[in-house]
Amino acid sequence: YHKDLVRKRADKRERAKSGAKVRDALTGNGSRHEPKAGQTEKYREALRLYRDTALTHRQIAEATGITVTGLRNHLRIWNRRLIVEHRGYECREGEAVDLSRTKQYLKSTAAKYAGAIACLKETGRPTAEVAREFGLHPETFREYVREHEPELAARLGMTRLADGRQVLARSMEKYGEAVRLYETTTEPLRSIADRLGLQYNSVGGFVRRSRPDAIEAHNRLVEREEALRKEKEQAESAALALQREAEEKERILSALRQTGGNKRKAAKLLGFCKSTLYNKLNALGLNDTGDT
Repeated sequence: YHKDLVRKRADKRERAKSGAKVRDALTGNGSRHEPKAGQTEKYREALRLYRDTALTHRQIAEATGITVTGLRNHLRIWNRRLIVEHRGYECREGEAVDLSRTKQYLKSTAAKYAGAIACLKETGRPTAEVAREFGLHPETFREYVREHEPELAARLGMTRLADGRQVLARSMEKYGEAVRLYETTTEPLRSIADRLGLQYNSVGGFVRRSRPDAIEAHNRLVEREEALRKEKEQAESAALALQREAEEKERILSALRQTGGNKRKAAKLLGFCKSTLYNKLNALGLNDTGDT
């Protein structure tokens, strides 16, 4: 009298055999998929902590006296929807729960990055700088931002320089110190790259494409340093010439004093001819010295 009911039940069992088991739904053997008696009560407090806190599996197990493996199995078998929600994903009623499609970030992970995320949103500072401030690994933090804050990641993807030029924020973070040193010192870019552990070709390409102003600033410093070097060399050369002139003048005067003003004898004493002595006396302004 109720063949349609029998057929529906048979169809439901066939679907249960081929699909994933759903809590409180019919299984392939005709029974309902539900935890054993007492199991729900055993894990009740653990599930509450899992739902309402940022504690890890191990911390929850220690607090409730159960095993970590038991808690994980109970969650995976009977509370898959809770796992998805715990990872920050919304799952509509009746929707299939596929754990493989949800990244396994714990609430404790979200809490770990919350302060740094808020700082990024409020200040727009470089990601690496914020990561260091909060004691995070820069690359891991960037990956978390890209996955969980895509709009923020897109906004941080480019940064605007003082001249209005936009560059990749990641490149600016990576090469920022090298560019700062390059535009404020005369140290060659290759030397800066080697000292900071950067690839010279990469940082050089970034500077040429995005920071021609840094190249101009560096070249001005190099030209100024070169001009100062030449000026210093000229001053040192002039000072040395004056010193040599003074020393030679003193030698000549000393020779003239020793010879009683006799230029012939003074020239012989100095090791050159009389005409050379006369030329030197004229050059030094001593040509009024008496001759004998």
